[in-house]
Amino acid sequence: MNVLPEFLVLFGMLAFLFTLLMHLTRKNTALVGLYLLQSLALVVFMGIIASIEHDPLPLITALLTLFVKVIFAPYFFFRLIKSSKEYFTSKTYLGIPLSLVAILGLSVFLSTHTLPSFDAITENSMFPIEYLPFYMLGMFLSIFLIVNHKDMLAQMIGILSF
Repeated sequence: MNVLPEFLVLFGMLAFLFTLLMHLTRKNTALVGLYLLQSLALVVFMGIIASIEHDPLPLITALLTLFVKVIFAPYFFFRLIKSSKEYFTSKTYLGIPLSLVAILGLSVFLSTHTLPSFDAITENSMFPIEYLPFYMLGMFLSIFLIVNHKDMLAQMIGILSF
């Protein structure tokens, strides 16, 4: 029994969860920590894809992602927060309730419009395609993080988490 697709789903859902939690925090250090965890989940996700597909390219991508998104970027962001002394300044245009309503609208839209358009790749794929709306929602949540947050740090994290 191959458990790698189950781990693929698990780490894809963890990346989605960490991206969702980025919208609920107002503390910059927590935002960077969630970005680090989301990036780490994506590194494991790509590593699992590399082992399923037996292809070195996703593994190289995972290692580069590990260096840039898990090690270098959080170090840079934590130093930026420490030098500016702005620990609690993550402000948004929409409050948490309206952000959650927008996220719910995005999830309903993607769950009803994503799967029919990807029927051609579902026939012979080892990829758990039924979770594709969640993976795409994670990408849209990163875009929403860029649009909804007022401060530069959250917008940079939104760009890098995409």
